[in-house]
Amino acid sequence: MNSGPWNVKLLIEYVRNLDSEPTLSRINSIDRTIGVFIYHMSSARELIEKIEPSNEREQIELIFIPEESRLNLAEIKLGIQAEVQAAVHSARSIHDIFSQIANSLILETPMEVAKCDIKKLSLKLGESELKSHIDIMLGSESFIYIDSFVNTIKHRDLVKSQATLDLREQRSGIRFSSFEYRGKRFPALWAIQVLENALEVKNNIVKSGKLLNYELGISDV
Repeated sequence: MNSGPWNVKLLIEYVRNLDSEPTLSRINSIDRTIGVFIYHMSSARELIEKIEPSNEREQIELIFIPEESRLNLAEIKLGIQAEVQAAVHSARSIHDIFSQIANSLILETPMEVAKCDIKKLSLKLGESELKSHIDIMLGSESFIYIDSFVNTIKHRDLVKSQATLDLREQRSGIRFSSFEYRGKRFPALWAIQVLENALEVKNNIVKSGKLLNYELGISDV
């Protein structure tokens, strides 16, 4: 299988022949959600670059904020929190939208929509390259972190962020705090590291989509 993009047009043509409007809508939803992810990731990066210290004085000012800069920096920090959370949520939701598509097209007895997500889909799939890829993705550090992050902010508490000066790393910036989910402790990560995890999770959908096409016999490779 080549390393090119997922040929979504082939899948759309296939689904149109099945006359399945709900599935077509979900394919379009994946495309829009990827666009939403890119928007929030780009916005977060721009804000991180604004606040990222370039010298020792700026590192100190990030922690001990001069009074005249407090309001502006507070707004930027809030913006980073909001944009990172939105990017993380979008990266995670892409996979559950994908699971609904695969559920309707591959499973002999599809699950109820309300009971279908990427984890349950994996349990229902027969042995295949698609199942193997999804299982590897579900066990990856990036997915486990993003999945736990999303569940924590949805059902428990914010994963808080703050301006941090780390002398051991000789680095300063906005860092998200450590948190615990289902007995697993996740480390504190810089905002850009959280985004990198979210990007890796989002990118996994490309291979999932290509393997879905292959399973349906519509692969162009």
